[in-house]
Amino acid sequence: MTSARADTRAGGPRRRRSRDTIPPGRKTAFVLVMLAGIAVLFLGAEGMGRLYINLVYGVPGKSYGIYRSDPELGARHAESSYNLMRQFDDHGFQSPEDVMKPKPEGAARILVYGDTTAFSPNLDMEDTWPLAVQNVLREDHHPRTQVLNGGEDSWSIGHAFVRARQEIEDLDPDVTVIYAGVEEELNAAMIEGTGGDFARLSAAGDGPVIQRTGLKNNWLYRNSVTFKALAFTVLKWLDHQFGIAFAQPAEPDPLLLAHYQKVLTSFIELNEKHGTTTVFVIQAHGAGTPEQLRKTSYSRASADLARELGAIVLDAQEAVTGYDGDPAALFDAWGLRFSEKGAEVFARYLSDQGLAALLGGRAGD
Repeated sequence: MTSARADTRAGGPRRRRSRDTIPPGRKTAFVLVMLAGIAVLFLGAEGMGRLYINLVYGVPGKSYGIYRSDPELGARHAESSYNLMRQFDDHGFQSPEDVMKPKPEGAARILVYGDTTAFSPNLDMEDTWPLAVQNVLREDHHPRTQVLNGGEDSWSIGHAFVRARQEIEDLDPDVTVIYAGVEEELNAAMIEGTGGDFARLSAAGDGPVIQRTGLKNNWLYRNSVTFKALAFTVLKWLDHQFGIAFAQPAEPDPLLLAHYQKVLTSFIELNEKHGTTTVFVIQAHGAGTPEQLRKTSYSRASADLARELGAIVLDAQEAVTGYDGDPAALFDAWGLRFSEKGAEVFARYLSDQGLAALLGGRAGD
């Protein structure tokens, strides 16, 4: 009775307000407030992160963020840049000093091109093998000889060749060292993973087939401290949760090997055209697992071709077998990148077995 009377006074049955009847304007305002809050948090974290990095790791005259976009490569190392572990010179080489121009009389300029095994992300810049080679040659050859590291994590020999093609004429090196091969499978897998057909692309032309995807080609990754930290955290968690090890053959993939050798031929011809000597180095491994043997087999299977094309061929595995201690101490856990000790051993091998003799005896200052 009371309920009916109340409904009559209200002019009919009372309707309860549904949660779904929130005015659209309020919904929009709520979303905008949430987005603004997220943006404030992100920008705050970004500002604090950049301030900390600048105070602790900042390098005068250089900018944080070691990658820039590139129309051919997708991304490459940025000129005059730095991050927490390394810095890059005025030409984007991993080096604490800029390229000396003009090249000092009597000194040599050596360019190193390669993949993660040259870039050495497991080490601080000061401990990488190209800088160790420079230290040896400055003692044995000339105090102003430069060894400039153009290696990059996840690059194939095709990436290395494209970068060399962009700059070798201008830099006029005496020697170009090629240390690449362990990332050929990754390059092909990333192309296939983004809808490409590596076999068709490789057969379609003479140029290298390279992937231009990956985090470093993402604008946020290149420019944001916060996004980079989040990306590393997520990727590390995914690898821990879902990383799977499985048996693999020790031989190279025939299709990838053919592409590798095609690019290597173009690389050596490019060097010859510009009057630089090619030193092709067979890549080394630690324990000799099937994966390590296969990944280093691309360079090993191409040694005879490199010799036929006029390159000086050295075998990094000789440095490992000639070491008196435990070979495992020369590599990181992956068994393909040199440790700090391995970089020292390999640098001395490169100098003693080829570079010092090629450059001649010690020149005057």
